[in-house]
Amino acid sequence: MAEDRDDAYPAMTADEMAHIRRLTLEVLAARRVEAVFDADGATVKVSDGSSYGLDNLVRSCRNAGQQDWPALVDKHFADMLAARDRPRVEDMDFSELLERVRARVLSAEQVESSPGDMLSYGWPVADGLTEVLCIDYPDVVAYLNTDQVSARDAGRLREAGRCNTVAEPIDEVIRRSDDDAEFSILAGESVFVGSKILDIGALVPDYLPVTPHGVIVGAPSRNLLMVHPIHAAGPVLAAVNAMAHLCQTLSAGNPGPISGDLYHWNGDLQRITSLDPQTRTISVLAQGAFGDVLTALTR
Repeated sequence: MAEDRDDAYPAMTADEMAHIRRLTLEVLAARRVEAVFDADGATVKVSDGSSYGLDNLVRSCRNAGQQDWPALVDKHFADMLAARDRPRVEDMDFSELLERVRARVLSAEQVESSPGDMLSYGWPVADGLTEVLCIDYPDVVAYLNTDQVSARDAGRLREAGRCNTVAEPIDEVIRRSDDDAEFSILAGESVFVGSKILDIGALVPDYLPVTPHGVIVGAPSRNLLMVHPIHAAGPVLAAVNAMAHLCQTLSAGNPGPISGDLYHWNGDLQRITSLDPQTRTISVLAQGAFGDVLTALTR
C-alpha cells in the first residue's frame, strides 16, 4: 500500500515531512528561537514575526539520504537566521545597494503567492516568468519587497541588478547529445545562473554562437540554464523534444525551481512548451515568432 503523502509537500511522505518539521523545530530551539508551524505545516513562524517556507529545504532533503537531513536542516536555518544580522536595505547607501542588487527570475506563481504581496512590483518578462530583485549577501540571498523598491530609483536598481546577474559566474558547461538532439546545460554554484535567461544575448560569444534564428532556452532552476542555438528545423525540433522533458524533470527535482517550460529567444522571450497537469503531456506551441522560424527553416 502506498504511503500517505504530505498535504503541504506531496513530493514527500507524511512521515518524512514529520521528521523534517521535527528537525526544524529542534534546530531553531538549539539557537534559542521560538517557532511554530502554520496549521497546514507549509510555513514555520519564528518569534520575531518572520516566516520561512520549506520548499528549497524539502528539495534538498529529497535529493539526500535521511542521515544527511539533520546537517541540511541545520545549515538551511543557520543561513536564514544569519540574514537577520545583515545590513538592512533601508540602512544601505544607494551605491552599496547598486553593488549588491541582483535580478532574479521566478515563476509567476511564486510571485503571486509571496507573503503579503511583497513581490507585487515584479516585472513580467515572458508568459509564466517574472523578474524581481534580490540583495546578495555572502551566505544568503534576500528579496527586495515592494516598499523597498518603491523607496529607491527602481529603474536604476533593475538596470544594476541585470548587469550584476550577467556578471555572475558559470562554472560548468554540460554538452548533451542524444540522437539528433544537441544542447548545453550551463551550471554554477551561483543561484543566479538560471536568471541569465533575462539576457541571453550576453552569453554570445562565450557560450553561444551568433544565430539569426535565435535560441531555445530553459531555466529549470536557479543554478541551471539550458540552451540550443537554432540552425535547422530537424535539429531544433529534436532538441525541443529532449529539452522539454529534461527541463520538467530538473525543475521538479532541484532547489530553487523556476520553470519547466521552454522559451524561444530572439531579442524577446516566447514560451514554446506547455505541460498538461492532468495527463503530464508536453505540447509544443509552434506559433508567433517561433512558428515563423520553423516555417522559414522548412522552406
